[in-house]
Amino acid sequence: MDERHERALAEAAEQYERAQEAAKQASSNLADAMRAAYADGEQQSAILRAAKHVWSREYLRVVLGLAKRSGK
Repeated sequence: MDERHERALAEAAEQYERAQEAAKQASSNLADAMRAAYADGEQQSAILRAAKHVWSREYLRVVLGLAKRSGK
């Protein structure tokens, strides 16, 4: 492979990996903030509004541990 393409691909792959790791951290931070707000008595609808609805109500319930489990 041409050296410049190899370098460009390696750099792009590294950028992608960093972005993926940053997304994981951001997701964890959002979940922590949502749990803290809920623990302090905030309503789910207010949490979703404040978080700009980046996650669905159903996923929020999963994050908060309120989702019904199938088969039970």
